[in-house]
Amino acid sequence: MRDQYQKQIEKEVASYRKAYDKVMNSDDPRLAGQDVKDYEVGKLREQLEANVSQIEAEFTEKIEAEIERAAKEAGRSRFFVSSPDKQYVTDITDNLVTKLTFAVTDADKSEAFSEYDAKLELIEDVAPFSEVVKQLAEASRKLGDDEFSKKKIRGLYYQLNEGLRTPEQERYEALKVDKMTGVSHKFRTLQMTHPSYSHKQAARKSKRM
Repeated sequence: MRDQYQKQIEKEVASYRKAYDKVMNSDDPRLAGQDVKDYEVGKLREQLEANVSQIEAEFTEKIEAEIERAAKEAGRSRFFVSSPDKQYVTDITDNLVTKLTFAVTDADKSEAFSEYDAKLELIEDVAPFSEVVKQLAEASRKLGDDEFSKKKIRGLYYQLNEGLRTPEQERYEALKVDKMTGVSHKFRTLQMTHPSYSHKQAARKSKRM
């Protein structure tokens, strides 16, 4: 969606640049004199800004509606974890808890976590990690006062959970980024660099001084 509206604004900006050059380089006697050229450029600028505002407003309306729909879909979405994957996660997590329970030193516990990490690397899909996160929370409750192991589990839990999103949740987050980024980059660049917007550029410079 964003690409569609971004291309519309890019087209408007390109047309404006072309029209500006045509006015400034024209040999038409009706455009003789800087005042006349400035007047014609002013009309072009007003039309460009009106067109950009209309495109921006339409984009905002459409993407806000899409974000609202996506938020509902993201809220309902769940990972599907197959029975074999769920059993694999259960087995390796139970094994981790057992090793931590009977570990004599912190070095033994660190080794148990290293083995667990190696087994996690064998998981090829994203979905089973939702089960890993769930079972890590349960594993932490089984470790009693073992703060060393619980701290390690918390770190692993937050590391895995932070990037754990369903495709619907990923789409929802991407749409929010698209809205924040907007579609007017080319127009903003024009305002910062084009000679017909020198008045705005001068105003920005004076504010910084």
